[in-house]
Amino acid sequence: MKHRRRRTAGNPRKLLLALVALFLVSALSASASDVPPPATEAGAEEFAFQTEVSRVMNIIINSLYKTKEIFLRELISNASDAVDKVRFLGITDKAVLQDNAYLNITIEADPASRWLTIQDSGIGMTKAELKKNLGTIAKSGTADFISAVEKNKDELGLIGQFGVGFYSAFLVADRVQVISKHPSDPVQHVWESTDASKFTLAEDPSGNTLGRGTRIRLHLKDDATEFLDQTKLRELVKKYSEFVQFPIYLRTTKTVEVEAEEPETPAADAADAAEKKDEEAKEDKPVDDEMVVEDAPDAAKADAAGDKKAKTVSEEVVDWEQVNVNKPIWLRSAADVPTEDYNAFFKAYFNDADDPAAHIHFKGEGGSDFKSLLFIPRRPPNNMFQADPQSFIRNIKLFVRRVFITDELIDFLPRYLSFIKGVIDSDDFPLNVSRETVQQTRLLKVIKNKVVSKTLQMFKTLARNATSYEPLYKAYASNLKAGILEDTRNAKKLTQLLRFHSTGAPVADDGRTYMTSLDDYVERMRKGQQGIYFLTGNDLDQMRKSPYLEALTTRGYEVLLMDESLDEYVTQSVTEFDGVKLINVGKGKLTFGDEDDAAKSAEKELADEFQPLTTWLTEQFKDTVDKTLVSNRLTTTPCALIAAEGGWTGRMQEIMEAQKAALANSPGAFMYEHFARQKKTLEINPNHPVMRALLERVEDDAADNDDTRDLARSLLDLAWIKGGYPIKDLDGIARRIETAVRLGLKVDLDAKAKVDVKEAPVVEAPAKKKAEAKADDEDEEAAHDEL
Repeated sequence: MKHRRRRTAGNPRKLLLALVALFLVSALSASASDVPPPATEAGAEEFAFQTEVSRVMNIIINSLYKTKEIFLRELISNASDAVDKVRFLGITDKAVLQDNAYLNITIEADPASRWLTIQDSGIGMTKAELKKNLGTIAKSGTADFISAVEKNKDELGLIGQFGVGFYSAFLVADRVQVISKHPSDPVQHVWESTDASKFTLAEDPSGNTLGRGTRIRLHLKDDATEFLDQTKLRELVKKYSEFVQFPIYLRTTKTVEVEAEEPETPAADAADAAEKKDEEAKEDKPVDDEMVVEDAPDAAKADAAGDKKAKTVSEEVVDWEQVNVNKPIWLRSAADVPTEDYNAFFKAYFNDADDPAAHIHFKGEGGSDFKSLLFIPRRPPNNMFQADPQSFIRNIKLFVRRVFITDELIDFLPRYLSFIKGVIDSDDFPLNVSRETVQQTRLLKVIKNKVVSKTLQMFKTLARNATSYEPLYKAYASNLKAGILEDTRNAKKLTQLLRFHSTGAPVADDGRTYMTSLDDYVERMRKGQQGIYFLTGNDLDQMRKSPYLEALTTRGYEVLLMDESLDEYVTQSVTEFDGVKLINVGKGKLTFGDEDDAAKSAEKELADEFQPLTTWLTEQFKDTVDKTLVSNRLTTTPCALIAAEGGWTGRMQEIMEAQKAALANSPGAFMYEHFARQKKTLEINPNHPVMRALLERVEDDAADNDDTRDLARSLLDLAWIKGGYPIKDLDGIARRIETAVRLGLKVDLDAKAKVDVKEAPVVEAPAKKKAEAKADDEDEEAAHDEL
């Protein structure tokens, strides 16, 4: 025995739901293609288009729109406006909705007859409205608009032409029918046109088939049949009208495999009759409303059921698919949208596999009424600064009242923020404008400034958590630094977002050193410290061992380590932060801020003591060294090269060397040569034994020989290398290193290596080569003939 639950027969709620569902399916299944084209010939009135309409239609067909596909966006937008209007009227007047309770838009294509139908359940139009709305254009600004368009046909690319959007149908259609029914008009009318000169109006001979709304039927031209493909139509709706607030249904057909039973056998019929009789007997007995006890089927019934055989057949299924299933998340209150919804929208709409790193959802007010949703992707695009700027212009989608207008907003966002993705939806945008005018409109400029400000606000919020901000900063550090160079208006905000490695930054629990901000550095500055000390380079490990840091770190001063190429340019642009000067420890004279008279006196004494050596070294290296000084920044290194205040550090010279070829024959070539040849200052460590030994030789007049000069040159080589400067005399450096090795191993400086190599074979005579090649060819031909 088995038990099953069964609802009581005759449930009125179940019956009501079934009837409603059946009515909805019937309403959607009333395909527009089932209604024959209205016969407008009999009793139709003919009218001429207003002159301005003819001119606008001519412009539309020939040059107004960038692509033909725009027609679908325009017609859907008009339909959405009509549905929205009847929805609003229905709030106070229920009668306008009684003929059709549904608020939607449907699209249907009939490839066989080349008819495309867009239908809405909106307010519809009376005969007078059809004549006025489709036969004339409002006078306000029309003449000026047409004149401006005709004068600039070559620069067109107009967008958002909702004012004349209906006429875009003629881009793809050679025959346009508009069937419309207004709630206040008992008659359904047909408007029809086949050219830009006239149209006809008539009562619809089919009667009231709409109940309410408008059906636009387009007979497509030979070159527009692609718009009869349901895949293409679905693609266009998703592109332009995905966020229209009313459902958009597309009539689709597809072939499916279904099971079909073979004719039943007499035995099966008998078994079914017996089962039916048993069921009727059970119905006569009083049963519990919730539970029915049934006997298991006997063997005879099971055998009869087993005799039924099923086979698979192909069947074409017609369905109404809602295309615009995504909702405009940016129209909801930010407080009501969970992070999961934002992440899902970002991944679906922008086709990204990862959740965004951050988002900001805001509304612009105060002269710029718009809504925006912006995202920072977790990863930046590859080769962002080497790629064509045009490749990033589609990251910002511009909507007007939920209808997609364009994503070709060139220079809308500054280049350094081109990775930002998002949507902007404004009700205030002037719609009858060209792309060029859109770029110059005051509203767009206001929106641009707010979007930039909100993006930087996003970064500032993220920066409060050092642990989570650091990986994001590393991904977009180059962008922020480039922004400082490009966007002087926001340079201070961007500078506050920068993070650097440091010799004195806090250490995490796992032993990793945090990057630090300039704000935090300033808070940790020593009493009397002259500025923010920093060093540029390309290798953090080598930078930590740099001779430029020796005295600073030994004394407890913190130094920022800037290891990115852009840092050189940023520190030339940002020379101070919150009134504190930035000091490159590889340039100019180093001061600490705590020097007293005793220290200055000791420094002068050392300078006088080493004056013979400093003068000798300057003379020896006069081609590259401007002067030699006693250093206050070295502790363990014998000497170091220091760039002038306005000169190139080793890192900057390395960067410019890489661009040397690109600068050739350009105005920058002269500047390159000037800075590349600029002499350095050689600083010597008075406490290093090597420098004292060298001083003794100079004082004893024992330095005027090749050995001493080579030793001094080797010290200069070390200074070039440890300073990060490009090395030009590699052969000389190699020779001096080998000499030092020979001296250390007590190998004679004149001893030569023994050369014992086997000579290469002689070159084969050309004539012999040709003869052998000819013989090979003849052998191949003979073999081919045999085959």
